[in-house]
Amino acid sequence: MYNSINRLSLENDFFLEFINMFESIGDKNNNVYWGVDFSKCFYRLIPLHSCQLKILYDFIKYVKSNLANDIMVLCQDELFRGEKDTKWLLELDCFYCDLINKFAQVKKLSRYEIISPSLKESFPNQEEYFIDLLHNKDWYNLSKNELLAFLQGYDFHYLSDKAYYFVLLACIKLCVDIFREDEVSPPEEMYFFLKDKRRASHADLKIKKLVKDFIQLLSHESYHLLTSSSDDSERLMKIWAAN
Repeated sequence: MYNSINRLSLENDFFLEFINMFESIGDKNNNVYWGVDFSKCFYRLIPLHSCQLKILYDFIKYVKSNLANDIMVLCQDELFRGEKDTKWLLELDCFYCDLINKFAQVKKLSRYEIISPSLKESFPNQEEYFIDLLHNKDWYNLSKNELLAFLQGYDFHYLSDKAYYFVLLACIKLCVDIFREDEVSPPEEMYFFLKDKRRASHADLKIKKLVKDFIQLLSHESYHLLTSSSDDSERLMKIWAAN
């Protein structure tokens, strides 16, 4: 970036290399990226710290403000894409920090708070599984493997409301973690976990806002991370936006 800023010209190889970072990854011959529009360097940006992303974001805005019109016409798509990608990653980082800071004090569950009252003692093996998973644990310390196994079991109805909202925090954290660390989309089971209309209607305003922010953030039209279609994302948003 330092060498780019000295001469904002397509004849400056450093500046040209900087612009080329934000070419679209989309390729109509590649079904994996059909219909998406994010930078080919997007996955290289994910590990950056928020302060580094902020520097990059501010630099892109500086370039847009100081670029000659004739050059801007040639690279406006790349600059728009770079600004959008860095802004989204900054929002993701901010969301993650809010998740940890605002819910860190959620209390651990006792063994008697985990199973839905209507199902207690109905299925002893399942009951013990959920108690072992959640009893006396901090939600932010539940492991990736534990949470993936939980989501893949689809046995969410066994949980009490209090336990559902508790593990919801852990699953949202999981989705962000596996995207940032493994560069893959959240598990598709998360969509089904969030479809529980009764739990959504009973959630407090703080939980509802968290889930709505999560859905909105991971349903960005350029990334399609939470669901495979905008219709599915809209359905989830309606569920959690309802009173």
